Amino acid sequence: QMVVCTHEKMLKVVSLPLGALRLAELRPLGDPPAPAAVATVTRQVRRMIGDEIAAIAAFAPQRAYGSSGSIHALAHVLRHLEGGSPLRHVNGRLLERKGLERALHALEAMSLAERLRLPGIDAPRAEILVPGAIVLVQALRALDLAALTISDFGVREGLLADYVARHAR
Repeated sequence: QMVVCTHEKMLKVVSLPLGALRLAELRPLGDPPAPAAVATVTRQVRRMIGDEIAAIAAFAPQRAYGSSGSIHALAHVLRHLEGGSPLRHVNGRLLERKGLERALHALEAMSLAERLRLPGIDAPRAEILVPGAIVLVQALRALDLAALTISDFGVREGLLADYVARHAR
């Protein structure tokens, strides 16, 4: 899901069937991922986000925030690949697109067993990390955004805040 907003209001909401788990199930990449399969999924993601991303790009977004488990996992992977110490928390951390592209390239060359050995990656996440990274990188490219800021808050917190705002007296 992607949401475009100002400080005051929501302008556009886009929901696409591009979850990492869904992509992994629909288009298995192999172990390690086969370059042809990665290219196919990348093309499919680009095609599926095309019109919706164009609608979002029309708002000329200045910042992106991300709150999925895959985004959190990619922050841990990128930190590891850069030789940094393990992350204690990711909220507010900036993930640069170039770093994510490097992480994706590294992940594409790893087997599942190798991804499982990465810090902060559990078995279910290791299986879907490559498709998740593909979606994130393609979205940032299409929006011409250099980075995103990680948020620990997600859809559930947003729904709760919305409910309280509408129903509190």
